[in-house]
Amino acid sequence: MEIFRKSRHRHRAGSARRGDILVRLLLFAGVMVILLAVLAPVLLRTRRPSEADFSEPARQLAGELRRTVVNESNIAAERQPSARGKAVSAPEEVAILKREELEVAQRLMKDFPRSDAAVAFVGSVYGQQGNNTEAVKFWNRALELNPKRPDVHNCLGWVALEKGAYEEAIRHWRRALGIDAQLPGVRSSVGFALMALGRYGEAIEELERELKVFPGSAYGHFLLGQAYLQQKDYQRAKKHYKAALGLDQNYANAYYGLSTACARMQERDKAQEYMAKFKKLRAEEMKLMRVRDQAYDDVVVMRQSAAETYMNAAWIYQAQGHSGRSKELMEKARKLDPDNPSYR
Repeated sequence: MEIFRKSRHRHRAGSARRGDILVRLLLFAGVMVILLAVLAPVLLRTRRPSEADFSEPARQLAGELRRTVVNESNIAAERQPSARGKAVSAPEEVAILKREELEVAQRLMKDFPRSDAAVAFVGSVYGQQGNNTEAVKFWNRALELNPKRPDVHNCLGWVALEKGAYEEAIRHWRRALGIDAQLPGVRSSVGFALMALGRYGEAIEELERELKVFPGSAYGHFLLGQAYLQQKDYQRAKKHYKAALGLDQNYANAYYGLSTACARMQERDKAQEYMAKFKKLRAEEMKLMRVRDQAYDDVVVMRQSAAETYMNAAWIYQAQGHSGRSKELMEKARKLDPDNPSYR
């Protein structure tokens, strides 16, 4: 079962904050002047480096791995009724829901201490709340119970990447691929970490393999363009940036990469054209990012996240034959997020 089945808003809980972390990490590493911000995400966050060689300043990739589009209607009013009907402030309800998520996770752990699914899920709850130290403890324990958990290795890889431990991240992702060679996006993550280490030739090999399996990955083409750009193979870099845009016409960072490659090839008119498109799209994305940052921890988003926590816990209880507890948690999820059709 996937560890992170949280809402996209929260898993860019993963996203917004972790994106900021990666930006700082890669800027500090000073290796790439462009890369991502997601896969992040989830719940873990991610971003990138500096300027000319890759895409704009690192933060431009903020959202790459895990794009989040936040609707302004999600921004909470100053005071809202809680799920119990009692009026509380938005920060108070968010705190209550986070505490209840942990209580559900802790009870699950108490009920099924030898279940790798339960233990991994508890780690995901801590990870979603930004407590990576506790998350890693539970994920490592889940691997002791069941070493064949590629999703857990994937999460541990992201935590390692966030702290700049690129070799450790690569080890976890390669272990994940050793368990399931068809995992989408994981080779792209390996390629990104290899580029952060300046090992562009290896990154190219990894990314080429990724695109053989997932030719429709715009992010994979973008990263490959970045790697070729660093290798000064501008024709191939342009080819992959254009492939990324063929899959996603609003891929701002691909326009930045194209502008850089064209400028280095003395194609000044094209470079200016692509840069203008990049700036237009970037302005739109920054506006959405500001809205997202305001909306993060919003009561609506937190309720949706808590509802998913309840549902994920309910599925584990159901798999263990505890139908009563499963139904109880499902009902709580429906009350918190009544408009979610998958809970009906």
